[in-house]
Amino acid sequence: MTDIHAEKYSVIEALMKVNDISLIQRVKSILSSNQETITKAELIERAKVSNSDIKAGRVKTLQQVQQESKDW
Repeated sequence: MTDIHAEKYSVIEALMKVNDISLIQRVKSILSSNQETITKAELIERAKVSNSDIKAGRVKTLQQVQQESKDW
């Protein structure tokens, strides 16, 4: 069984030698498309929870969020 960390470093080393921007962009595209996807049911459930939060007043204004981000 191959060590995952060794494989990652091997890919990184090979990528560092690449001078073809289109190849690098394709690799980036592959990596970004490998993100976790959400199902329709999960999306609907998130929307229901969000609507419930809104009705219950568990919301923040844009100004509150901007202030919080400044405080980070």
